[in-house]
Amino acid sequence: IACDVLVDLGDQVGVQKSGPDTDSLRSLLVLLCRTITSQKTPVPSPRVMSHLMRALNAISFTDSTQTLLLEHGAFDIAAKMVESPDMHVVAEALLLATVLAVTVEIKVLFGQTAFVDKVVTCLSMPDEVVQERALATIWTLSIADGNRGIVRRAGASKPLLKLLASASNAIVENAVIALGYLTRDDEMK
Repeated sequence: IACDVLVDLGDQVGVQKSGPDTDSLRSLLVLLCRTITSQKTPVPSPRVMSHLMRALNAISFTDSTQTLLLEHGAFDIAAKMVESPDMHVVAEALLLATVLAVTVEIKVLFGQTAFVDKVVTCLSMPDEVVQERALATIWTLSIADGNRGIVRRAGASKPLLKLLASASNAIVENAVIALGYLTRDDEMK
């Protein structure tokens, strides 16, 4: 039941852009973020985390909500959940990270963390949805000049080149985009 409530909350907030009900729902999801990131709370089951990631993704499409989510640990949750053994959780966490990375401020923050290493690892996972979302995260991070070297040093080039042979057009397309961004620095020419 809790999982369904999380998804419903996220869907309601995602549909309603503003208003007192929407603000209350956002506040509830932010409270869930703070609770989960506290050291005293055990990590919920993969099913609950997958639904929480979906709910956070549904509300994270405005700048004010992204800022609110970042202030209350959404990035920390996404970074932690990328290591989950459950591929649905990983895929949702990568999507949240990519949405949050759209702002310039957070791109630089991502580049200074071990998160990039985790995302590069996701490029080699067998799940195509995880690969696509990891690719989107890599190329979104690579838009910022300061991150390209970090992404290359994390070893992204080799798995990106391997993904060019994928049977999935979306994976090949995203790999080409990521490689295009990674080759923009003068040091690579």
